[in-house]
Amino acid sequence: MYTAKITDLQNPDQLEDTWTSVQATVHDAPFFLTWPWISTWLETYNPQCLQLTGYCGQQAVCVGLLTRSYVKRRKLIGARQLRLHQTGIQSQDQIWIEYNDFLVSEQHRAAAVSACLKTLASLADWDEFIISMMPGNRTTQVQRCFRHSRILMTTPAYAVSLSPFGRDPAKYMPSLSPNTRYQIRRSARDYRMQHGNISLEIAATEERAITLFHLAGSLHKTRWSDSGFNNAEFVCFHEHLIRSTFASGKTAVLRITAGDRLIAVLYFLIGNTTAYFYLQGLNYDNNPKLKPGLLAHQLAIEYFIARGLQVYDFMGGHSQYKQQLGALTLNLESLLIQRPRPRFFIENLARSLKDRLIAYGTDSR
Repeated sequence: MYTAKITDLQNPDQLEDTWTSVQATVHDAPFFLTWPWISTWLETYNPQCLQLTGYCGQQAVCVGLLTRSYVKRRKLIGARQLRLHQTGIQSQDQIWIEYNDFLVSEQHRAAAVSACLKTLASLADWDEFIISMMPGNRTTQVQRCFRHSRILMTTPAYAVSLSPFGRDPAKYMPSLSPNTRYQIRRSARDYRMQHGNISLEIAATEERAITLFHLAGSLHKTRWSDSGFNNAEFVCFHEHLIRSTFASGKTAVLRITAGDRLIAVLYFLIGNTTAYFYLQGLNYDNNPKLKPGLLAHQLAIEYFIARGLQVYDFMGGHSQYKQQLGALTLNLESLLIQRPRPRFFIENLARSLKDRLIAYGTDSR
């Protein structure tokens, strides 16, 4: 018998007991659903949360945290929102959770999540429920529990399966296309000729990891105007995450150089079997033959092969280098569930008409 209940989160210590006991039953839970990420989120932002817990009998087998927010679209359409593991505040959500879901084992997933969603539906004081960056197969399952829903955004996720290479890094390069191998080898040759031998440094201490994380930030900000490193809360979150997880090997920061020339800094979150590539700082050169991203990731992938991990996950977002080095694994989707409100019917009708007009205009050209 599966049941669920919603309570105000008041005791983080009690939540930790529940969360870690459920996590222990989940085979290779995504890093973003593990206690290190969740506890850092709670400690950094102190969100007011609702705890949604699913039970099989008396045993907690499913858990998720919801926050409340309010939005008004086009100055007319107001909505009381619930969000899973996000706050709805852009500066706080810039840490951008991926593989978002309820924490639950595969054995209990269908029944426990269904019980949780039925309990959620029984609450009267919300209009919309948003789950961002959820695996596409899971959004389909959640949508079956509600009549009114739509996908807000879809982004591809890429990864490299490391298992076929055993722990032999030399097997990776031959698995790539001839063109990709050529680009990496030419780039490595040119870096050596211009700057010196290529080296890979793995941050050996917590303080070194923090230093390299900020070095990645200086490069990231020169590349992206909306870089998270311009957001003090984003930086605080990751400093906290690194400090709380580095000793246990759950975060890693790599620096790639050629002689005295910095090539790249890569920041990873480490699951039981997966290296999640979270962000990078690349030191671009005027020479288009130099490919800092391709070279850096090739070296990082080979490092994690030797370390014995099974997956190198590029996560969401389309990039040429992800296609060259990995393979499309799934789509991540942001899901909007709505109550059947008249204002949403009018809003969705207007959006649908607008989309049709745009499509008609495109077709007519």
